Amino acid sequence: MDSLKDKVIIVTDVTSPIGRAAAEVLVEHGAFVVMCGRNETKVQAVEEGLSAFKNFKTHLQSETNFDESVKQTIDDVTKAYKKIHGVVYTEDVECKGTFEESSVRDLEVSFERLVEPLVPWYQRTRCHVAATKGSFVVVSSSASTKVSLGNLPYSVSKAGLDMFTKLMAMEMVDQGVTVNSINPTIVAEDKASLSNGITTQEAAQHIAYLLTDSAKFSTGRNILLEGMQS
Repeated sequence: MDSLKDKVIIVTDVTSPIGRAAAEVLVEHGAFVVMCGRNETKVQAVEEGLSAFKNFKTHLQSETNFDESVKQTIDDVTKAYKKIHGVVYTEDVECKGTFEESSVRDLEVSFERLVEPLVPWYQRTRCHVAATKGSFVVVSSSASTKVSLGNLPYSVSKAGLDMFTKLMAMEMVDQGVTVNSINPTIVAEDKASLSNGITTQEAAQHIAYLLTDSAKFSTGRNILLEGMQS
């Protein structure tokens, strides 16, 4: 993936398993990666794992004033590197519950953690990504389209991300920007833990491809990643 070399890519939450794997793959392919997250200890762990590389920097996001911290990150990145070629939205949190168990507040919390952060990231980076004719990649889930009992808040929120992806793609297509989501099913750190599904590294490789020039033909897609699952 030579076309990733020297591209400036923001990964919005490297504390999620796919976010961490995406950061690692992008750094290894020569992209300059801005690694973000809200948990300082977990962000530092990712940083330590990439200590052999120099092509990354970290930014912590505030829990109490998230929008302002995103703005500060974008200001710092554009001041230092002038360009942003891509954004990988990797916010993830487990939100379980059935219709019987889930309250309206459960749905609100799920939406707040999984969907709402996309808004400031998109609004504050879109002009910079448009300037490079770059890409957005959203990490969604197969739970957005497949009925799974006990995952009501998570499934509804991920379905919202799918529609955000399609609407963002429509808004940005005339500016040469691609917007796609990956929708993985069961995800694990390694194949030994899987009877079906995909690894975080496999998901990360799909993300990396969608950020390359070779994927410019694809936009507005919710790409289902099922591995060996039927």
